[in-house]
Amino acid sequence: MDEAISNHPIIADMTGGNDTADAVTIYDGDMECYIFILPNADPGAIAHEAWHAVRHMMLKVGVELDNEAVAYHLGYLVNRIHGVDL
Repeated sequence: MDEAISNHPIIADMTGGNDTADAVTIYDGDMECYIFILPNADPGAIAHEAWHAVRHMMLKVGVELDNEAVAYHLGYLVNRIHGVDL
């Protein structure tokens, strides 16, 4: 995982020790969020990291974390991670 992250200089120094993780979410300190997922990551790990990204996005732009807004964005992101054409 660390090797993949090191290919992205903007965030390479923001993490370390992720070689044993199936997935990790990293924020650039502003508006960008990166999710790194190993090909064999289980659906729970994908949903977990997608939630971190959605929560960060909504809090950053001041959107209330209500059920429907979270569910819509979380579903969209998980579908995109799985390669579902929307």
